[in-house]
Amino acid sequence: GLFNPPASDVRRLNDSQSILAAFAQVEVPVWQDEGMLKLGQNLLEEMQAAPHELSFFAVYDQHAPISLAWIRYHPATQFAGLWGGSTLPEHRGKGAYQALLAARAMEATQRGVRFLTVDASPMSEPILIRRGFTLISHAQDFEYTFSD
Repeated sequence: GLFNPPASDVRRLNDSQSILAAFAQVEVPVWQDEGMLKLGQNLLEEMQAAPHELSFFAVYDQHAPISLAWIRYHPATQFAGLWGGSTLPEHRGKGAYQALLAARAMEATQRGVRFLTVDASPMSEPILIRRGFTLISHAQDFEYTFSD
C-alpha cells in the first residue's frame, strides 16, 4: 500500500544547500534542463517565506540524492499536491518514487490532509494507481497566440 514503501534512505530536506544540491544533481540531469536550478531557487524562496506550505524529500544512495520530490500544502483545506518525483535513470525501478510517495503521504496524514493530488506522467501513473490513487482526468497543454 501507500504507507509500505520499499526500504530506501529517504530524507526530508530542510536546508537550502541540500535542496539546491538535489535540484542540481537530480532535476537537471533527469530533465536535461539547467532551468530546473531556477525552479529550485524559486521553490526554496517560497518555502522560506511560508515554511509550512512546502516540504522536500529526497532518496539518497550513499551520500548523493538520486530521487527528488516535494509536496505543496494548501492551508485551510484538506488538500496537498504532490510534485517532482524525478529519479535518475540508472536508479529507476528500485522503489525510490514509491518511497517518496510514502514519505509525503505520511507527512500529509500527520498534518490532517485527507486528499492528495498529482499531475502524473505516464511513467508515474501506473505506480500511483497501484498505490490507491484514482485517475480523475487527463490534462492537455495548449498554447494561445495573441493576434492583432
